[in-house]
Amino acid sequence: MAEETLSLYKNKDNIFISLKVVYKNVNELKKKLSSGLSNKIVVSMKLKDKKSGKAIVEKSVIYEAVYDVWEEKYRLYSFEPLKTLVFETNSKDEVFDRFLNITEIKLCDLKSLSPDGTYNLKISVLVNPVSKEIVEKIKEYLSDPEAVQKGTPTRTIFGSFANAFIPELNVENSIKMEMKSFSLQEIEEKR
Repeated sequence: MAEETLSLYKNKDNIFISLKVVYKNVNELKKKLSSGLSNKIVVSMKLKDKKSGKAIVEKSVIYEAVYDVWEEKYRLYSFEPLKTLVFETNSKDEVFDRFLNITEIKLCDLKSLSPDGTYNLKISVLVNPVSKEIVEKIKEYLSDPEAVQKGTPTRTIFGSFANAFIPELNVENSIKMEMKSFSLQEIEEKR
């Protein structure tokens, strides 16, 4: 699916993450961005004190790109704890670039970290995640569309083969990465 580059930087009293996702199937994602359906990137972060193993920060940020077919505009939403940002543009290339180049995820306040501590950061990135529940609903519908609509449990011959036609969740859409241990002195200041 993708690879990404990750960097940390300090700005005033906060530590931020800059993340670039390099998606292998660019044309497929660009096509999805123009479909009118939402496209999501979910970034989950966990920052731990290396010595104690204690979690300092655990949070997820969701980025959602949607093309409004009526207004012919792209909207990029950023859902973070306690704030939501919206960016609008008419350019598919601009929204695509912003969607895959996330430059300002607030990780934590500098006050929450010890100046002489060492920390580990784990990040999980999902592009257009599909839940297991949705996959199961699709399989159930394929097994017998009329029964699902009526609420009765019956199966067709085709439905018996639904598992063969719908593969398991595509794990190529997810990346897990762990940053090497770092200290506050190693993080560069950015203004």
